[in-house]
Amino acid sequence: MTDPNLIITEEEEPNPISSSTNSDTGAPTLVTPTDGNNTPIISPPPTGIRKLFILIGKYFNLISLLLFIGAIGWFMCWPLLSKHVYYSENALSVFFQNPEYNQMDANFGVDIYNQLKVLNRSSDDFREQTYRTIENYLNLEKTPFFNELKRHSFEIERNYINKIVRVKGENLYVTIRPGRGNGKESIVLTVPFSKLESLAFSLSIVKMISRMKWLNHDIILVISDGYDQQWAGEDAFISSAVIPTGRMREAITIDLDSFDFEQVAILTEGVNGELPNLDMVNVITGLLSEGYYNFGSSVLASFFKADPTTSSNVDSVIKKYSQFKKHLPITIYLYQKLLYKLNEALNNAIPRDFIEESVIVMYHWYNQLISIPTGPHGWFRKQLTHAFTITNSIAPSSSMNKSLNQTFYLLGRVIEITIRSLNNLIEQLHQSFFLYYIVSSQHYYGFEHYLPNLLMFVGALTIQFIGNYYLEVATGKVLTHSLIFVSTNYFIGILIYLTPIILRDVSIHLPFISSTGEDFTKYWFSIVVALVMISLLISHSMSSKLYEFFIGARPGHLSWRSVKSLAVAVSTLCVGASMIYSSAICIFLSTFLLTLCTITMTIPESKILRLFQIIAILIMCPFNLLVANVVAKNYYFGISMTSQLESLFLITDLPHNLFYIVFCVIMIPTWVIFLLFSLTKSSHALLITSAKIKVE
Repeated sequence: MTDPNLIITEEEEPNPISSSTNSDTGAPTLVTPTDGNNTPIISPPPTGIRKLFILIGKYFNLISLLLFIGAIGWFMCWPLLSKHVYYSENALSVFFQNPEYNQMDANFGVDIYNQLKVLNRSSDDFREQTYRTIENYLNLEKTPFFNELKRHSFEIERNYINKIVRVKGENLYVTIRPGRGNGKESIVLTVPFSKLESLAFSLSIVKMISRMKWLNHDIILVISDGYDQQWAGEDAFISSAVIPTGRMREAITIDLDSFDFEQVAILTEGVNGELPNLDMVNVITGLLSEGYYNFGSSVLASFFKADPTTSSNVDSVIKKYSQFKKHLPITIYLYQKLLYKLNEALNNAIPRDFIEESVIVMYHWYNQLISIPTGPHGWFRKQLTHAFTITNSIAPSSSMNKSLNQTFYLLGRVIEITIRSLNNLIEQLHQSFFLYYIVSSQHYYGFEHYLPNLLMFVGALTIQFIGNYYLEVATGKVLTHSLIFVSTNYFIGILIYLTPIILRDVSIHLPFISSTGEDFTKYWFSIVVALVMISLLISHSMSSKLYEFFIGARPGHLSWRSVKSLAVAVSTLCVGASMIYSSAICIFLSTFLLTLCTITMTIPESKILRLFQIIAILIMCPFNLLVANVVAKNYYFGISMTSQLESLFLITDLPHNLFYIVFCVIMIPTWVIFLLFSLTKSSHALLITSAKIKVE
């Protein structure tokens, strides 16, 4: 499996400082250097930075482990440290305004819906019938409330994992341009044409807004096509210039399957987990919670299509609503079950509020981690437009027992005040920010709260780098060889990342390579396994050949500390880069790396302990995350592997998915490097090499 010369001590140097390794802590124990006559050489006591580095060198594993444990503990306590929501003055002012959406506006929407619902949904020209009905109805107005009514035929590519699909469709745009506005900024409302109740409701909202004196942004209603192709209509609108939009400041997607509901969901996560302005979320959830606006329910606003906190018995909800398990991540389901089991073991010592808030935080963290948009609004975040989606939440009690007219009226008042708030949101860097986690409708956890937590993770990794690199006596020859070796493995990681992209393009031109889900998965998996085996079996010899090619000399021997420190350094740079952009990936990747570092603090001489160490590293294989997810979904939810593959191949733009990039380019190569060195048989040489320290 491994090269017999993979781990060998450095070339001998005159009068080296010898050291031994403490088997408990993995820290090197210093031995006094001697001259040729074995006379101790008395050196001045270290001071300043040198003393600090020596101290870190002695206890770096312990310091790193303590920081790691502290960071994980802090992360689990986020719900306890949350802050009550507050509003910027511009967002807050709208709460003192009376809504002007009235019963006549609701009747207007119901009238349109009554005309739309008689259309034949199964006909091939259902979209054409819908658009023609809307155009005819709006053109009957004595004084049109809109400035522009325009269709847009589009053709756009959807880049799925296994194929490229050209989607053809047609959008319908209704535009309002207020006299106070200058056309440089706009607020966008989007609604799929197939959701007839949402469509009729959106038109009633636009009509009401057209008579408002306070409006200074253009209002654009996008009636979109291509809903079944990952919201292609929204993407086509954003990427086109069919109508002037100015700067799209905010966007709201109304994606309600039915208006007979008790609970609505505000979906916030966009592409790569990007979030909208917190004020937007606070306003809509605050309005839904206000007795003056809400629907007579104490629990109304959720943040997920399938919210497990709506019931203490999630299994009964899953049995009652078949769609619930489709939208509920298995990770969140198991996390909630674990908390309830733990609470039972502690005789209900954990408050229910803490359990619910902990599940909500973890749910948001998970959505940001996997980097997949939770709704159509996700496309707008790519254009730096703050956006969210309003949709139905699958709740145990899913009926309001109110007429459509009443529901239009109640929800219309909420949407009106929300748009008025967005019309006033002119701040960019004041209290309006988008780095946060929502704990509940009234509490959040902001960047200023979790930044110290992220710094603890980064600090632990940095100390691992310092302890393994700066205190290592390694020649330039050894460092160069180690760098080439690490780079070779990460290059293979890049090839793993590119595999589905290359395979998809090749399958277009080679008919014997099928692009169907199962066949494509077999080819994809086989190539990835082959690349991992290449990395394990011949990456060392490859790096030696590359060293000879570039340097023109035979390479030195590899050093465990040098290779480990370089791998940690590359990964830490990725962690640091993701710290602000995606805190979820920062936490996940840091946990993965620090767990590997903890497992490999030392390479034990005992064969039994060594076997346990190898097993622990094998358990940490990144692919096990995918396998465990598939198996758990099949076991708990009864979702077959075929169905899960179908869901996987509905993901678009996988190469731009931040989690996929980190998984392939960072996690897999780093794991291979740690496994490779854990399999070496030269444990004695490894211990000697890892114990050397630098003395200036």
